[in-house]
Amino acid sequence: MERITIVGILIKNRIKEANKTQTLHSEYGHIIRTRIRIHEVSEAVSSQTESLILTLGG
Repeated sequence: MERITIVGILIKNRIKEANKTQTLHSEYGHIIRTRIRIHEVSEAVSSQTESLILTLGG
């Protein structure tokens, strides 16, 4: 039976941490099955906080 792990990550400053986040996605891309990014967006502003939901398997 294959093992799937679900991980939730909260990033408080998504613009500042974008390079680190992308590096981790690239480094562990071979086990990331699904990546869902959630952040609030409106006409006036885009939120600095971002939630990531990852499913991992491999």
